[in-house]
Amino acid sequence: QWQGPGKFRQFTYGQPSVPLRGSLDPEASTLDYVRVTDVTPDPGGKYLWVTNRHQRSRISGLFRYQPGADAWTAAPWYSGFDNLVRAVVDNFGNPWVIESRGGVSVYDTTSRQALPLANGTTVNRVYTIARDRTGSIWLGTGDGVSYYSEPSQVISALATGVAVPGFAKPYVRRGTGVDYPTLFNTTVRCMAVDGANRKWFGTPSGLWLFSANADEALLHFTTDNSPLPSNSIVDIAVNDKTGEVFVATDGGLVSYQGSASITEGSPSCAEAYPNPVQPDFVGEVGIRGLVNNAYVKITDLAGHLVYSTRAAGGTVTWNLNDAQGRRVRSGVYLVLTSDAEGKNGCVSKVAVLSR
Repeated sequence: QWQGPGKFRQFTYGQPSVPLRGSLDPEASTLDYVRVTDVTPDPGGKYLWVTNRHQRSRISGLFRYQPGADAWTAAPWYSGFDNLVRAVVDNFGNPWVIESRGGVSVYDTTSRQALPLANGTTVNRVYTIARDRTGSIWLGTGDGVSYYSEPSQVISALATGVAVPGFAKPYVRRGTGVDYPTLFNTTVRCMAVDGANRKWFGTPSGLWLFSANADEALLHFTTDNSPLPSNSIVDIAVNDKTGEVFVATDGGLVSYQGSASITEGSPSCAEAYPNPVQPDFVGEVGIRGLVNNAYVKITDLAGHLVYSTRAAGGTVTWNLNDAQGRRVRSGVYLVLTSDAEGKNGCVSKVAVLSR
């Protein structure tokens, strides 16, 4: 547990000259049976859920830690609930877990029961799992992506004994690959959700950005068109505050400055960067700290509209061009923002120096 710069706390206990024992398996004589593969918080921030892949036979690999009480609780062991590698918690506080053979199960914290949803066969092997900003659960599989838009239906089916609804597959509606399942015949090893609820997918053939419903490919990065050191993507993480996307490949780590972030708490006036914009600057100006999904208008000091858009989350970008596609002249430009109801308005300034 990280407690500040230079301070860590180790969750093991024991006495001098006695082998340490882990909080995840206090009865084990050594730590050989402890291999933490994932740590994920619940949406309310009250608990941390931890998966342990190398638990002893018939010992649970799913644990809940409550930081406020410094208390650990183990979920009951179930057949097939072994060798857990990934976890995510739905909006109702129920963990969804992937086991090493590619199956996926959901654990009902009320009844303390586990329900297998996919057995990890070649067709539906699951590699990664994520919760998006609407509460849907997304899976990356050996044949593209699937999702549950209503995770609560799974728990209801478990409680009543009715048939469990199956996962849905998104279909491409716009752009390349129309009418085909999203990334069909492609292994999706990892994924992340950005501030605009768009989906980043990591595959053996590069990094993809899809729309919120995964029905349109927005970007596809490979070693041919980006600084990616390898097309084999291992993991993805998004910094919600800045929109920066961190990408791990089997050849190294890179980051990409995305255009979607989340503004937490009460929004302040927008922050533009770089500001001022120098004459030799090539690229886009980032404007962040907006109310989420804000409407944005950029004008000159005389009130002439230069650019308008809607934020993806709490961030927008401006390519420094006017409505006719020409780079704007030197001057000070106003960034006017508000939410959909015209509230939470703010005016910021960007100074542009052009040749």
